[in-house]
Amino acid sequence: MEGTYDLEDEVDRNNVGRGDQEAIQHLIIDRINDCVQEILEDVTLKDLVDAYEGYQDSVEGMYYI
Repeated sequence: MEGTYDLEDEVDRNNVGRGDQEAIQHLIIDRINDCVQEILEDVTLKDLVDAYEGYQDSVEGMYYI
């Protein structure tokens, strides 16, 4: 997948000295962005196709009364 899917920086770069914003950015948002990037780097188009086909196979065999 191309492009960036990062959460926006929550730190107001014009408001220097806001430790709470820096802490939230570093401890939460940056870590979420790192995890999202890692997931996107690990998932291939083949993984998506295989998962889709697996779901399709499980749905086709179901019926309701």
